[in-house]
Amino acid sequence: MSGILFYNSSNGEGATAVLDNAGNYTFVRDLGGFSKGWTLIVGAADGGVLFYNAASGEGATAVLNNGNYTFVRDLEGFSKGWTHIASANVGSLLFYNAASGEGATAVLDNAGNYTFVRDLGGFSKGWTLIVGAADGGVLFYNAASSEGATARLDNAGNYTFVRDLGGFSKGWTHIVTA
Repeated sequence: MSGILFYNSSNGEGATAVLDNAGNYTFVRDLGGFSKGWTLIVGAADGGVLFYNAASGEGATAVLNNGNYTFVRDLEGFSKGWTHIASANVGSLLFYNAASGEGATAVLDNAGNYTFVRDLGGFSKGWTLIVGAADGGVLFYNAASSEGATARLDNAGNYTFVRDLGGFSKGWTHIVTA
């Protein structure tokens, strides 16, 4: 069963639900009191949730378990300006800034505990989409150039570049893993 979190950045309202493997959707509850303005929210496969504000560099963690939401803690000290955060493997996170080409990795466990792993440099600038898979694979895509690349995040948040890819169609606006 997968937990679903709904969030409205303008008013700080939220809700939770669950979706089972047969496609059955069940609303769980409305939630209030979220901070306003989170720019990125990413869920890890094990139930950890990371909230991030690109303007302030603030973050927070929570746990979503069978539609039950538990706030864990506020986090400070993130770099400002991350444009993407992708979850891959069980709880590994990849942070990326499309303007600077900088990146970082971290791990978010099933109790909502966040651990920074390392800063990464040398990424191409301008990736428009980044998706992570449950097995640790990561796909980078640039909608303007039709270029792509693949990498891997292990369960400890260690990043390994795999290869550049070409031949994608231009203009994809969404890519998901399933």
